[in-house]
Amino acid sequence: MGFARTLFRFRPDLAQHVRSIHLGEGYEPHIESADDIALFKEAEGQLERFQNSESEEAGDENDEDQRTPTYLSLVVGKCTNLEALCISVTWFEETNPVPFSPPYSLPRLTTLSLTHWDTENGFGLGDAKDIFIAAPNITSLYACALVEVEPDLWLPNVTEVDLVNSVLQADCFALLLEQLPNLEKLCYSVGDACVSYDTPAFPREIQEAILSYTPKLKFLQLYMTDTTQFEDLGDDDMLASLKDLGSLEVLRLDAACIIAQRSAPPRTYVTQPNGRVVEQMPDSVEALSAELFVQMLPASIQELEIGSSITDVKLFLPAFLRLSQVCRTEFPQLRYVKLLCLDRSVGRELEEPFEANGVKFETKSTY
Repeated sequence: MGFARTLFRFRPDLAQHVRSIHLGEGYEPHIESADDIALFKEAEGQLERFQNSESEEAGDENDEDQRTPTYLSLVVGKCTNLEALCISVTWFEETNPVPFSPPYSLPRLTTLSLTHWDTENGFGLGDAKDIFIAAPNITSLYACALVEVEPDLWLPNVTEVDLVNSVLQADCFALLLEQLPNLEKLCYSVGDACVSYDTPAFPREIQEAILSYTPKLKFLQLYMTDTTQFEDLGDDDMLASLKDLGSLEVLRLDAACIIAQRSAPPRTYVTQPNGRVVEQMPDSVEALSAELFVQMLPASIQELEIGSSITDVKLFLPAFLRLSQVCRTEFPQLRYVKLLCLDRSVGRELEEPFEANGVKFETKSTY
């Protein structure tokens, strides 16, 4: 409440200079005086709801469930020159998390970060609809524990989206991209800490949505941090081609997006004469064609990174070798290739052919 007191009581002139606000997880303003109650009443009086303007959602200042939303509106509504807003608080099912009202009241806000207070079930992007109306010029959106996307958001100015620990079904993922016509950068980390009862979009469904709705995409990063729901997927469910993304420059993929876990040959180990146990390359790598990347990548690609915590990345060696042979003619803009979870000694055979064609090749043993 000290920040709000400063802005409303002692130094209101400072509000115009505030550029960033970050309210951490579990934040809850504490009412300490009659003056604080007056501040909340003042905030409630300033809130003009788009929908149901006579709603009682503004609530009583003594209602703890209403304090955080009202406080946010109180402070953020005063700092109209905000450029970045990060909200990581408890949201309640029957309360808009941030009941902004005035349309276009945050014209300079370009970066918005939204997280849910709990990993179970997550939240829907529609919960923040009022924020998007108040801040139509948002270009960067970060969301953690996102599980739902509602229609009628339409975010034409958003060019960068980063979804962390999120689970979106195929229709929700497609709906999200459909409302981001100018998206240039997409990072999506599926699952991990987010607990959801829904099945996330398969890699092929992600591919289809991307090709259909984001033709301007330049940067794509897909990580499958929770692969338990992908164990029964087949080859037809995997990501196959992004050739139609004529602007794509950077591609970072989890190998689980490309190789069906049930199709990958099991790892085998042999004991050498010196007693050292080493992993043996499978005799057959039919699950991965040497033409994999040639068929997958657009000519615009500049950087490629593949890694996995569960899939044997050595299965990609033939595909990388083939890529090194044709990169100069097929992918003239390619400058950097990285293979994670691979010992440097194994990747040395690829360094020379790549670097001979002006491409830096790097391996890293961790993911």
